[in-house]
Amino acid sequence: MASGISNSLDCNSIGDLAAAIYQCAKGPGEAEELIVSGLSLSELAESFKIKLAEAAKSQDFTLILSPYCHFEM
Repeated sequence: MASGISNSLDCNSIGDLAAAIYQCAKGPGEAEELIVSGLSLSELAESFKIKLAEAAKSQDFTLILSPYCHFEM
């Protein structure tokens, strides 16, 4: 096993698994919340595509993978 990597997660239920994995991968600090909004389904999809493009450009998908996300219309 690589140094500094733990083989255990702070997870008490399967419902907490996504958040625990995200936190382990992200490191210390608060997890960011992904909020995608639009007035229609097509605007919502376009807004999400913009977030994906920004993540690809910066090569940082941390926000996209956040277990805390809201899609609002």
